[in-house]
Amino acid sequence: MMPDCQTYRVIPLRPEHRSEWERLDLFVDPAHRGDGVATALMQGLANIGQTRGWSAIRWLTAEDNYRARSFYDKISARRVFLTDEMKI
Repeated sequence: MMPDCQTYRVIPLRPEHRSEWERLDLFVDPAHRGDGVATALMQGLANIGQTRGWSAIRWLTAEDNYRARSFYDKISARRVFLTDEMKI
């Protein structure tokens, strides 16, 4: 059973290209991690994408966010591009 909406947060998507979208933020309350909430959210997002004709969903994950990276490694393929940032 899915926990109530206060246990997770999804920030709206923004288009990168007509058929590819980026998910900006996914947060599951620590008390509900491991309950299948993230899996249900990502599957729901994938279902929306399929009905809208998207070809991909992309996201960024902090290098030290090992729990999230472990989850994402199970449902996605890592791209070969790295994200860099120059402070100004």
